Amino acid sequence: MQTLTIDVESPQAIRLLEDLEALNLIRVVSRSSKSVSGKISEKFYGSISDEQAEKMREELRQVRSEWDRAI
Repeated sequence: MQTLTIDVESPQAIRLLEDLEALNLIRVVSRSSKSVSGKISEKFYGSISDEQAEKMREELRQVRSEWDRAI
């Protein structure tokens, strides 16, 4: 599965997307416009896998460790 962000410029495009969703070809994740309301963690929850998140946390720990040794 691949996630894309698109700007819809026509109401006809919305209808086409809804038709694609009805055919189970796509899943519309959000119908709202760009907004910064809510918590960032909630906005991006699930955007990466648990394995990717753990790898990033480990890399962050390593970088912090290297930084602490440099000081």
